[in-house]
Amino acid sequence: KVDEVAEFLIDGSEAGNGVPDSKLVGSRGNLDVTLVPDPRRKNSYRALYCPAEPGHYKLDVNWSGENVKGSPFDVKITQAADANQITYTGAKKGELGQSVKGILDPRKAGSGKLTAKCVGPTKNADVSLSENSNKTINVSMRPKETGTHKLHIKCNGAHIPGSPFEINVDKPPDPSKVKVFGPGLTDGKFSNFDGTFLCDTREAGPGQLKVRIEG
Repeated sequence: KVDEVAEFLIDGSEAGNGVPDSKLVGSRGNLDVTLVPDPRRKNSYRALYCPAEPGHYKLDVNWSGENVKGSPFDVKITQAADANQITYTGAKKGELGQSVKGILDPRKAGSGKLTAKCVGPTKNADVSLSENSNKTINVSMRPKETGTHKLHIKCNGAHIPGSPFEINVDKPPDPSKVKVFGPGLTDGKFSNFDGTFLCDTREAGPGQLKVRIEG
């Protein structure tokens, strides 16, 4: 990757005495490869280079003026990923026993390693990542407990903007714990009928209350 040191080994231990040489050849110019003798074995060298531009390169490796087997090697240099260019959109609330889902968009960031971890009050949620055909990534979390969870999303070890994301996980709604009372639940005369009643959902958990009257 761009601005990352790449390393390989030139092993001439069976080639006899000789002098190695290497360079990275690209369309925008050549890049010298630094050769450092390896004290662990005779006629062996650590080869290091740090490309500044992405692209397709040819890596020439010579021993006493002759190409080694396989040289030149095809090398693809990619842009190092920028975590700040990755966006995440997802639910901020969830229910125990249900998956909490979101979408990652790393398409402007370049190539890199994405990791995701969801930390609960005492237990980590299971997290899975799957790539879509348009290169966005599905994020699916399965909490194991209620409470506030923190979703940590990183690229090459760096947090993306907004990470860690807070997700509040509640118990699923329990309709049996909804309490309903008031004069509107009893029979009465039309002339003075009071149709008001109260629905107490405080112990039922999060959910949407619907009331329908049939006559």
